Amino acid sequence: MSAEEISEKGYSLENWNILKNGEIVGVLSNTEWELYNGQLTKEISIKTSFTSDEDMKEIARFVYAKFPDCKIEVNDDGGNSFPK
Repeated sequence: MSAEEISEKGYSLENWNILKNGEIVGVLSNTEWELYNGQLTKEISIKTSFTSDEDMKEIARFVYAKFPDCKIEVNDDGGNSFPK
């Protein structure tokens, strides 16, 4: 996701929170290191209020733009963690 698209869609990071147009829509819930076939990869897991595939892919693209050397995982929180 380009800086222009990030701006157009209203995404930003505030500490561990992911905001869209100033509203919290996700949180960087944890990080971990994976070692597979001799390769170390850092993974960032995200909990989000988004439930549609398109919205979840979009938030993954945003976080990947901020952390391009990391593997990104997005999980919906079942509507339990974020205001409606």
